Amino acid sequence: MLALAATSASAQLETKTSQRTQPPPEARYEILQSDFGARFTFRIDRFTGETSQLVLQDDSTLTWQAIQKLPHPLTDTTIPGRANYQAFTSGIGPRYTFLINVNTGATWQLSEDPNQGIFWLPLHAKTQRAPN
Repeated sequence: MLALAATSASAQLETKTSQRTQPPPEARYEILQSDFGARFTFRIDRFTGETSQLVLQDDSTLTWQAIQKLPHPLTDTTIPGRANYQAFTSGIGPRYTFLINVNTGATWQLSEDPNQGIFWLPLHAKTQRAPN
């Protein structure tokens, strides 16, 4: 009985991990895939923040489809000729996929609209209340 409880507890602690390429620091592009399926395979332009999703076309071939990134209220500063963005996906779920501007901290969360598909939604910093 104790062994079953220990096994069950360790199974609950397991999380899936994402797969990603290991580009050299000066590389412009990177591919990232969540363990939640091929549907969550992305190409990231680390210089511009442009991202694409791997999609299956009607003729059964694969292609990259651009993902819209909504404007962020924080400054989205980029430095020409270097990596300005990094993407992260967790093993918890696809909604925990983020794109961050490494210069400013501006962060977007992968979101989905049933009519529009997936897009990057800005995460807003929580405003702090003034002390009483």
